Amino acid sequence: MKSIIPTPDYSDTFVFIIAIPEGATSPTEWIQCSQYVTADWSHVSQALSPTNYTFLIGGVRGSSGGEIQGWFDNIEIVPSLHLSSYSIGPEYFQAPYGELILSAETPDFAQGNDVSCGELTVTPYSPNFGTPLMPIPAGVLSLVGRPPSGIWSVQVDKLATAKLIYRCILTGAADGTTDLTLPMKSFQARLRDGDPSYLSCIIPDSITYATLVAARPNGEIIIYSGYLFDDGTEQLEEIIRANYESLQIDRGANSDSLTISGHKTITSSSPKDWTVTGVSFYGQTATGKRRIRANLDPFIRCGDTCVYGTGGNDYFVIGRITCWVTANPAGYFMEVIEA
Repeated sequence: MKSIIPTPDYSDTFVFIIAIPEGATSPTEWIQCSQYVTADWSHVSQALSPTNYTFLIGGVRGSSGGEIQGWFDNIEIVPSLHLSSYSIGPEYFQAPYGELILSAETPDFAQGNDVSCGELTVTPYSPNFGTPLMPIPAGVLSLVGRPPSGIWSVQVDKLATAKLIYRCILTGAADGTTDLTLPMKSFQARLRDGDPSYLSCIIPDSITYATLVAARPNGEIIIYSGYLFDDGTEQLEEIIRANYESLQIDRGANSDSLTISGHKTITSSSPKDWTVTGVSFYGQTATGKRRIRANLDPFIRCGDTCVYGTGGNDYFVIGRITCWVTANPAGYFMEVIEA
């Protein structure tokens, strides 16, 4: 509080700030900080938990009576942003425009002299680096934290000679044995967010692998996609996993294979914006949901925002992904459907 006279009589004058949390039903929930005024520019402050507050700001005199000689200035409410780091991967925050509106209110607990209302206005300013093309409005500051999403890429010179591969693994730890790498003719997967996803894989040579698969009844089927490089090294990304549930053997005069399948429910925890490539089909379902067919992408997940074109509305949040992979390279594709 700044005094308006050269030698003010502070006596037992004190200034206060009361923060009333949104939804508070009793004064016991109010947060108050106050300080007796002994010199010009007395300062009070209080750290608050993140929520919406109504602020009451004022000054009063105690038993000595008399006027309060001064005014309030430099009232500042400072939001504090705390970012928690993750062990790996990037962090992504969205901060759209917003506005901060503060309205002063007359306190209902004061007696004696009237305490007049004040008004605190937050005004946006145009940038000072040139003539703006349009006004920049104030807006609500909204921060959305997202868990990291691991994404990798391959150097162009290595990609030219790399071979696209898929790996099928049946885990064995739950059955006290090793993981089993299975050859694969094809697989089909239906990925959902929060609902059971489905995976089916066709494995050649049932005579060799049927017994090995049956020895892992509690395993998980995991499909990886990635690249095999000239030096024999691989770089892979998990596409889908499912609990192993069933085995079917198909043997004929000229063919012998087994099919393993299962389900698993996984909820998206790190949504991101992701642009697909090779869009060959666009349409809508019977309920009006948009659907596209594009190149199979190992990084896309349900819950992501799929960007499929350059138009202002060429994007949607993914609710379901269906993948097909066969021995024929033309069979590597996926269908993405809007949530």
